[in-house]
Amino acid sequence: MKKLIIVLISILVMIFFTSSHVIAQEKVYKPLPKMTVEQTAERQANWMSKKFKLDDKTAKLVYSIQLKYLIQTDSIVAMTKSYPEKRTDHGLIFINKSAELKTILTPEQYDQYLAIFDSRRDKVQLTK
Repeated sequence: MKKLIIVLISILVMIFFTSSHVIAQEKVYKPLPKMTVEQTAERQANWMSKKFKLDDKTAKLVYSIQLKYLIQTDSIVAMTKSYPEKRTDHGLIFINKSAELKTILTPEQYDQYLAIFDSRRDKVQLTK
C-alpha cells in the first residue's frame, strides 16, 4: 500500500511540474502585416545601408536591385511549379542578385554580405 501511495504521489508531482513547464513555454505571436515588394526592398536596402555604411547613391542602387529580384521572387511564388523547380529558380535569383550587388559593393562589404547570408542559411538548415 505504501508503494502504491508513493508511486501515485510521484506521478502527480511529475504531471504538475511538466504541465506547468509546458504552459510557461507557450508564446503567442502576432502575424506580421504583409509588406509590399517595395516596402520589403526599402527595408532590406535600409538594413544594408546601416550594416555596410553605404552612401546614398549606393543605397539607391541596392534598393533597385532588391526590388528587381523581389518582383521576380513573387512571380515564382505565384507560379504553380513544383517545389524543386521553384527552389532552383530562387537559387538562380540569388546568384544573379549577388552578382549585381558585387558590382556596387566594395570587396569587404560583399564578403561581409555573403558571410551574413551563409550564417543565416546555416541557422535555417539547423532548425529543419
